[in-house]
Amino acid sequence: MKALREWIINFIYKIATGTKRIRVILTPLVGFIFFCIVLLLILASFFLDRFFGFGEFISKPLEIAISVPFLITGSCLWLWSVGKFLKTKGTPVPINPPPKLVTDGPYAYSRNPMLTGLFMVMAGIGIFFGSITLTFIMMPLFIFMSILEFKYIEEPELTKRFGTQYIAKEKELQMADLHKLLSVEKSTTTRLVNPLIKKGLLRRDKADHDSRAVKLMLTKEGRETHKKVQVCLTDFFQRALGNVPEKKRNEVLESVKIFITAIKNSA
Repeated sequence: MKALREWIINFIYKIATGTKRIRVILTPLVGFIFFCIVLLLILASFFLDRFFGFGEFISKPLEIAISVPFLITGSCLWLWSVGKFLKTKGTPVPINPPPKLVTDGPYAYSRNPMLTGLFMVMAGIGIFFGSITLTFIMMPLFIFMSILEFKYIEEPELTKRFGTQYIAKEKELQMADLHKLLSVEKSTTTRLVNPLIKKGLLRRDKADHDSRAVKLMLTKEGRETHKKVQVCLTDFFQRALGNVPEKKRNEVLESVKIFITAIKNSA
């Protein structure tokens, strides 16, 4: 199971950081498959309601009054989230994400507002049609599976792709994950971390799920330092990019991305 999980993470990472041509080809296919899965869950719920003879669990006026806020709020949240992705030249499809980590808008308050919006829309549909199966069985199951996918697939892939930027946003990281991210010996990771702890930039605690594991968290000073470093790096790269002829910039950026990905995959 662990090997399969690592394969999926690496597969998504390689496509997300690979050539634009492959992403453009696969994006509509993956998006269509996800849409079909959601539609299948909804239609299967209606079929099971009829098969088992489940009636509507609330009266029609209440169905409308309760479902409409779910449908409107969920749709607005989903569209807002998608808009943020499109604005940063990315898509909602994991294999063709934005080139940089989105941390503003709804993403400042939720780790995955796009899925939250989808959950609300599905709940609204279930309530509107009085579907017991969709509202009380399929929806909780879908949410549970999505949480597992985010924890064991999406979050490790984001950490691998964005590194310290994602770590700073989430405010904590397992020591073992940092070791994998840096691709160095465990003793080297410890030597790198200890000075940061002494300077008050990092805090080290036992992990919640395993007393033997260690998690690292940025302190307030650490987050402020990270922001300053990010500003300096952004300014430096913008000045460097300004020295590249405008017609060659996309070509240079694509080449650099391929080169960095090759280094990471070789580490």
